[in-house]
Order: sequence, then structure tokens, then C-alpha cells
Amino acid sequence: TEGAIRYNTTIKTIEVCDGASWTRILGNTCDNAPAYFPFTALTAQAPSTLVTSNIAAITGMDAGCAATVSVSGSGSPEYRVCSTSNCSSVDINWTQANNSVAMQGKYLQLRATTSATTGAMITVTGNIGPVSSEWQVTTAASDCSGDPVGTVCADGTVYAGTSPAGGAMYTTRCD
Repeated sequence: TEGAIRYNTTIKTIEVCDGASWTRILGNTCDNAPAYFPFTALTAQAPSTLVTSNIAAITGMDAGCAATVSVSGSGSPEYRVCSTSNCSSVDINWTQANNSVAMQGKYLQLRATTSATTGAMITVTGNIGPVSSEWQVTTAASDCSGDPVGTVCADGTVYAGTSPAGGAMYTTRCD
């Protein structure tokens, strides 16, 4: 009967009937979903500049299980897959193409070009199988006044906070 389920004692497995024949029910024996892999946000970046993310270790997958690796977002994003934590050994060099890769124990790094506008944020999403991680990159504000005290502004000055009169204060960097 279609939809019937039985246990086959000869091959020690569960089977389901499609109305004409019995088929084994097999579980997915390959875990291709990694643990979360974080990317650290970058702030106060120069406009229209190619920047790279931290290198994220990929764990939590079964060894040898391939997953589709891809990237999306603003700034013409690309990714690379490395065998070493400092990317001295590169398996897949900078690309936008989707690739099927066994990622357990590998490393992923993203790169993109920052916005041409000051004070603007772009978001790049790295994907491995069903798991995604966002990386945000923000350009420096033209006057740095929205950034934390101590931020080095695009012109090389350091934002020192708000003056008693309500304006922004800046200082030069120490040497």
C-alpha cells in the first residue's frame, strides 16, 4: 500500500512503499551546515577603498561534506577559501562565483570596496550551505563627529568629542 512503512530485518533499515516497490529511508549522513562564523565590522574606512575582513575559521561540519560557498551584497564583494588561519595557503582565490567545497577546518575571508559616500555602510553576506554571516563596512563621516572619541578622521585628525558650545572638537595625532 502506498505510504506504508516497514522495518526490513534482513538489511536492518526502515522502508517506505511508493505503491509499487519498497525504498529504504536514509538519513542525511553528511552535516554540511557549519557553526556560525563571525566577521568583525569595520568603521571609519576611507571611501572607495578595497578592504578585507578578518579570517573566519569554519567548524561544526562533517569532514569531507561539501557545501555551496557564495557571497552577496554591496561593494562588488568577493571571498576566498584558505587552508591556513593566516591565508598563506589559498584553496580558492578571490571570486564571486559559487563553489561547492568541503569547508570543515578551512577559513573564509571576504573583501569589498567601501562606499564612495562618507558615513555610508555596505553589507556583505558570506554563505556556506544554509548558514550566513554578515560583514558591515562603514566609511568615515566627513567630519567624524558621529564616531566614538578617538576616531581617526579621513583627514588624519582625531575626533576629541563635543565642545561645551555644542560643536565638534578635533586634535592632531601624536607622534
